[in-house]
Amino acid sequence: MKPPQIPYSLVDRRNFLFRIGAILGASFLGKILLPLWRYVFPGKYREPENVEFSDELLLQLNDLGRGECLRFAWGGFPGLLLRALTGELRVFKGVCTHADCNVTWRPAENDFFCACHEGFYDEFGRNVSGPPPRPLSQLFLEFEGEPETGITKLTVWRNESVWRRQLEVLDA
Repeated sequence: MKPPQIPYSLVDRRNFLFRIGAILGASFLGKILLPLWRYVFPGKYREPENVEFSDELLLQLNDLGRGECLRFAWGGFPGLLLRALTGELRVFKGVCTHADCNVTWRPAENDFFCACHEGFYDEFGRNVSGPPPRPLSQLFLEFEGEPETGITKLTVWRNESVWRRQLEVLDA
């Protein structure tokens, strides 16, 4: 007895397997070529030397309560400005050090959380548990005014040496 056959098919077996192989091959090739592309053409993925907060961000920052976090653009990545429970301002690059996933602040637990592989960081950016191999990248903060009463100007620097180099250029 002959098995029942479908009267027609949009794709035969050979074309189906070819298409699946092409999709898998293209995704594998993309996984290899994307980092090379970002290296050759850094574009939006390049970290800036500094970011100066706009008036709108300054208003949001001044309205920020203790234990709350403000997200801002740090080049092509998110930046996180935390007003700690002590009132101190801390700034981090909001990208997990394990797989470059975005990190979020959880005020109830007082920690940063990466949802990709359940990585946790404390309020100082130190990796507490999960797969992250190192702490969050900390950024350097320069501001005018008082954190409690109101900040009038705020600049975030990639690191302190870049900020000091900029001061030397301005002093010369």
